[in-house]
Amino acid sequence: MLHRSDLVALARKYRTLGELRRSQHSSSQDQVRGPLRSLSSEFPGSLRELDLLPFAEIERRAEALERAVSAGAVEDWMQWMHAYHAT
Repeated sequence: MLHRSDLVALARKYRTLGELRRSQHSSSQDQVRGPLRSLSSEFPGSLRELDLLPFAEIERRAEALERAVSAGAVEDWMQWMHAYHAT
C-alpha cells in the first residue's frame, strides 16, 4: 500500500528528472552532479530512467503522480516503481 508521502516523493523524482533533462544542454557536469547524486541515492535506478525514458513519458508520470496525490487514484506502475526503489 502506497502512502501519500510515497506518491509525493515519486512525483518529486519525476519532476527532478524532467528538470535535469531540460537542463542537460545548458548545465555543466558540475552543476548537475549534486542533483544526480541525490536523486540516485534516494531513488536507486532513477538515472537509468533519465537516460532511457522520453521526456514526454517523464512528464506524463509526474502528472499522473500529482493527480494520484490529489485524488488517490494509484496506478499499478506507481506501486511497482515504489517497490523497485525500496529494494
